[in-house]
Amino acid sequence: MKKHNLIILAILTILVVSCNKDNNDETITTESLLIGVWQPTKLGTICSSDNNNEFVYTACMLTSRTTFNEDTSYTDVFNVDVSGECENSYTLTGTWEVDSEIVKITFNDGQQIEFSILNLTDNALKLGLEGGGSDSFCEDGSTVIRNYIEYLRVE
Repeated sequence: MKKHNLIILAILTILVVSCNKDNNDETITTESLLIGVWQPTKLGTICSSDNNNEFVYTACMLTSRTTFNEDTSYTDVFNVDVSGECENSYTLTGTWEVDSEIVKITFNDGQQIEFSILNLTDNALKLGLEGGGSDSFCEDGSTVIRNYIEYLRVE
């Protein structure tokens, strides 16, 4: 009986140790979730009047990509329809970093922009840009509180 109890104790010890190792292997961070290639899908504006605006991207715009690389390099390729053709409107490059729930992007020309992380999961990202300044108005004339862009992970 004593030998039987020792075997059960040994098995339980092995199970507890192996479960603890599984739980501590990798911590999910904001940075690790952000790394990847993202497809922009929607642009929105939240207005002070609660009369919010959303713009769903066209098929051409859906070919645009925003990439946050593990080495903190950043690329934003944006495509638009021009006379019926899908063309690159711009490509921006730079670096990125996360500070709390803020993504700071520094472009290669030195300009910097900060986005609030409004939502971040394995497959979805929503970034917000606060206000638009005193001269930024919605279609109904109310003040812009926040602009946002929604993405889906493609890689």
